Amino acid sequence: GTNVPPPSVPPAAKKKQPKTKITFEMYQSISTGIATMLRRKEDAGVSVTWKGVISWYLSTKENDIKGDVDELDKQRRLCHSVLKKLIRSDGILVFLAERGEGEANDDNRPVGVHPNY
Repeated sequence: GTNVPPPSVPPAAKKKQPKTKITFEMYQSISTGIATMLRRKEDAGVSVTWKGVISWYLSTKENDIKGDVDELDKQRRLCHSVLKKLIRSDGILVFLAERGEGEANDDNRPVGVHPNY
């Protein structure tokens, strides 16, 4: 037999995440929930960070997740994607502060509902 080396496989870390696809109704439901929660917190004088929004969202999904690590990861990525769209594309949410010195991501930046929304 011939000794053929296996085809080279790129390391898992470089694997690109598959695009998350959701229905418009699901997007609407998540975005409305996030906006409502943020408004309530703002009215109470409490600021919520990007990470705080994701934690809140995951807490609303506990019954769906039921300790399933893959489902938890899927829901976290879904919320992250929706948040990004709400801020960057739709302008429904805004960052309330600039990224802190030396911060590599937006986890600790407070998020709020755009005043015109």
